[in-house]
Amino acid sequence: MVCRKAHNYVQNSLTNGNDYIIKCNNGLSVKLRSWLSITAAMVYNKLNRTDRENLLMTYGLTVEKFF
Repeated sequence: MVCRKAHNYVQNSLTNGNDYIIKCNNGLSVKLRSWLSITAAMVYNKLNRTDRENLLMTYGLTVEKFF
């Protein structure tokens, strides 16, 4: 089973047309067994006013155990 998550956000300034903020959060998970899955995620942020940009990529294993 494959599960994809995405949350994307753009915020424009009302007073200055060149000022904006972009935020993107994306994730992907592939279930290998009923209790084990491989996950990967990417986060991207851009602030135009301060000219900052961030890109974070993570990956790993998820083990689900219910008590």
